[in-house]
Amino acid sequence: MKRFDNKACRAFIDSLPEDDQDECFEFFEHRFCIPVAKFLISRGLATMTFIPVKTWAERLGLNHGFNPGVISILTGVDDSNLLWSDFDTTVPVIILEVAQSAWYHPLLIDGNHRLRKAFLLEQERLPAYLIPQEYQKLIEVK
Repeated sequence: MKRFDNKACRAFIDSLPEDDQDECFEFFEHRFCIPVAKFLISRGLATMTFIPVKTWAERLGLNHGFNPGVISILTGVDDSNLLWSDFDTTVPVIILEVAQSAWYHPLLIDGNHRLRKAFLLEQERLPAYLIPQEYQKLIEVK
C-alpha cells in the first residue's frame, strides 16, 4: 500500500462541495467515508471497471418495478426521486472490497441510487471504481 498523505486528503475533502464533505455509507456496524474513497480514486488507487446492472440490482434487492414511496431498508433508495438528473448513470459507482473473515466481499459504498436508476432504464452495465481491501481501514470510520 502506498503511503497515505493525510494533509493531501484533508485538502481534497475541503475542495469538495460542502454537502459532500462528510458523506458516509452505513452498512450494519460499518461506516465508510465516501470523500476518503474519492481521494484514493483521485490518486489512482482504484481500478476502473464495469458492473452488470441486473446482477448487482438483484444482490441488493433493487430489481423490482418502479415503486415510488417505498424505501429500501438495505440501501435507503426511494424511487420517488430516482428520475431526477442528479443521479447520472455515467458517473462511476464506488465498490470497496471488504474483509469478511478469510474472504473479501465487494460492497457498493457509493452509487445505490445510480444502480437503481440504471436498472429502471434497463442499462446493461454501469461504470465502477473498485478499491482494493487494503484501503478499507482508511475508508472505514470507527
